[in-house]
This record gives sequence, C-alpha cells and structure tokens, in this order.
Amino acid sequence: FMTGNSALRLYNCRNMDVNLHLGDEYITPFRPYAGLTIDTCTAVDLHSSRIACNARSVICRAATEVHFNRSTIKGWQAPSTGNGTGYGIHIGGGCGGIYSEFLTQIYHDIGCLVDTALTGTGNTQLFFGPYGTFDSNKSAALYLNDNSAGNISKVVYLDAWFASSNVGSGVSVVTWRGGNIFATSGTFYNNTGNGLTLDETQMNVYIGSSTNIGFNDAYGVGGASALTIYSDASPHDNASGPYQSTISPVHNRVGVLRLSKNPTVAWS
Repeated sequence: FMTGNSALRLYNCRNMDVNLHLGDEYITPFRPYAGLTIDTCTAVDLHSSRIACNARSVICRAATEVHFNRSTIKGWQAPSTGNGTGYGIHIGGGCGGIYSEFLTQIYHDIGCLVDTALTGTGNTQLFFGPYGTFDSNKSAALYLNDNSAGNISKVVYLDAWFASSNVGSGVSVVTWRGGNIFATSGTFYNNTGNGLTLDETQMNVYIGSSTNIGFNDAYGVGGASALTIYSDASPHDNASGPYQSTISPVHNRVGVLRLSKNPTVAWS
C-alpha cells in the first residue's frame, strides 16, 4: 500500500521518543512504499522499532540529534536475484548529529544513503557506532554523495559493521568534499566490491589499527583517483589486495584517533 508519501511524518517535533512497528517483514504487499519521515525535527529517539518498507524505510530531512536505538530496518529481496531495493535510511540534507547505536539494517539496495537531494544543503556529524550493522544490501551498506562545502563539523565516524553488499562495496564515498572520515573500529567485510571505495579526493581519511577490512572480492580500500589516507589498518584476505594502486596509506598522525567520540555522546 502507498506508493508516494511516508506512512508517518514527524514535522517540527522536539524531544520525541518513537516506538514504531510498521510493515510486515515477510509479506511484501503489507509494506508501505516509504515508512517514517523525520522532517525539521530535533532530538528524536527511534527505539525498539521494526520498520519494513519496499522503498525508503526512514527519511531524515533537516533533522538533528536523531538516534537509531535498538531498532530493525528491513527491506525486501527480489526472489530471482536476492538483491534488495530502495534505501534503509535516507539522510537527505540539512542533517546533523545522526547516531546509529543499536541498529540492524538489512536487505535494501543501499543501507544508508547520505546526499543533499531533499534540501540542497549539506550534512554534518554522522556517527555509525559499533553496535550498528548494515548487512546484505545490493549496491552499498553506506553511500556518501554530499558535495556541500566542507567545514570542521563535516565528519563521519565509521565504527559499525558494513558487510555483504551483493554487487557493490561496503562503504562507497562518491563525494564528501572538504570532510573528514574516521574509522577506528569498524568492520568492512565480505563485500562483492571493495571494503571501502574512496572516490572523493578532497577529504581526510583516518583508519585505525582496530579496523577489520577483510574477505572482500576486490580491494580492501579502493578508489578511482589518487588519494593519500592515514591508515594503521592491515586489510587482509581481499581478492585484489589490501589497497588499490590509487590509494596511498601512511601512518596516522600522533593523537588523531583520540578525536573519536562515543556514539552515544552528543557532539561538543
């Protein structure tokens, strides 16, 4: 049912606890096209929720301090190919302080899409915490495509599980111009493409020694153009090698990874 708007839209809300069961996880006709839209809201905690949709399960537009806590977001797999459809989470512009804490996302085309399509403005402060899983998607677990002007707050922390993309990479960074990427303890595992694909060249990337980048069908870390990254990781068992020739890893600068924040603590 429904082929356009979300089943539920929160607009201009503050300090909301949301406990939502929406759509049938196993019967496709009983799922909405789009599930929950969080629009121009501050301090929304989506907890103990289960959302299953055929296209976009959760949409964030101009939203700040949004927490995905003990929730499941599930898409639909085409029986003939096993590929998922739609987006699990769409962070569509003007968002800041988005936290995936205890989150299970599975079976979409893209697990989490970050772009500026809904507002034309950039996103900042995205925290994918160590108890978040983005698994069994088609094109990417996380797809960053935000070319807004970068600033000190344009950061993304990749400390979650990004695994088993059927066609693409675990994390695909198309554009993140002027931004920073930190991965201190994330897992990028068993993807048909690379563990991480870093096509943006105007950004800083810091990868820590506790990061697990392994068993991907292409490279551990790849990219379309020359990029120097700071990395103490040891990518292992990747079919094409640890790093594509375009990626030049050097050791992290002293103290850089001490900037890492606990994902349950707000940015300060």
